[in-house]
Amino acid sequence: MATDAGPGYTANDVLRVGSTNGSSNSSATAGQSAANSTITYPDGLAYRVDLPAHLSGPDGFTKSGQLSGTHNLQNATATLDAQGAIYNLTPTGTAGISELKYSYTNVAGKIVTGSKTVYDPAVYNDQAMLNLSQIVGRHGYQLYLQNQSKRILDLNEGGVNFRVYINTDPKYGLPFVGNIHPIKWAKNGLFW
Repeated sequence: MATDAGPGYTANDVLRVGSTNGSSNSSATAGQSAANSTITYPDGLAYRVDLPAHLSGPDGFTKSGQLSGTHNLQNATATLDAQGAIYNLTPTGTAGISELKYSYTNVAGKIVTGSKTVYDPAVYNDQAMLNLSQIVGRHGYQLYLQNQSKRILDLNEGGVNFRVYINTDPKYGLPFVGNIHPIKWAKNGLFW
């Protein structure tokens, strides 16, 4: 059951990591790639609970047939192979980051095409990509707090470009990081 008890609570499938005790920040230790560092989170920062699974995948398909999440190259191609998809991979200017374009015929006989930016798990393991994503999410949330009209932000961390989406929890009306994923380049030119 979701509660509003404090840092790390889950509400409406959103993991809140910021403090709720009136302080301006709370901290948590980062994962594998930054094992000895501490990340400070701004008050109220929250991520979607399934971010790790959504980011690495497999996370299924959207109603329109697009591959949902699944930015890990191996997981994306395995999921597409299971659909009988054809696809090609185009490297971006960042080592280990590529654009995956795909096409397959769905069960209704309709051709579905799509593309997504993927990471090579031999270059960025899932935990390293999650760590970078959470750092970018923190930066995006801080920028959102400065200008609440900015809900989609393109940022760079560790040489990787990301897109951050700030959503609003429909039940509580609180902002949270609804999605983060690698992208080819920053469309709006914002870099942290």
